[in-house]
Amino acid sequence: ETAHDYELTPLADTVVHIDYAHSGIGSNSCGPELDPAYRLDAPAFSFAFRLTPTRTNDASPFEYCVK
Repeated sequence: ETAHDYELTPLADTVVHIDYAHSGIGSNSCGPELDPAYRLDAPAFSFAFRLTPTRTNDASPFEYCVK
């Protein structure tokens, strides 16, 4: 709902974006079509990741969890 990122309301949370892959730059909207070597054209794929909590200054990462 904002036009610029500086207009966003800061969150108290940490947001993590995990992406499998990105297509290369280029969309043929204002230049050449993206070379097939740099396209993400896979019809289906899967991937996995693991988040591991850590401690900072001997504080538990779960100390402030809302249940």
